[in-house]
Amino acid sequence: MAAELGITPAQAALALLLRRSPNLLPILGMSSAAHLVENIGALGVALSADQFRRLAEMV
Repeated sequence: MAAELGITPAQAALALLLRRSPNLLPILGMSSAAHLVENIGALGVALSADQFRRLAEMV
């Protein structure tokens, strides 16, 4: 799914959580500034209803 969207698996996971509940605030541990930038990138991911359903089924 991440490859289909052109994003990382971590961004796909975060996008799923954010779509599930816009009031959700994932608290992430990061080991580098690059991880922070990657995680912030998940905010711009727009999952379609079908993509959301497929991702949710994987969890």
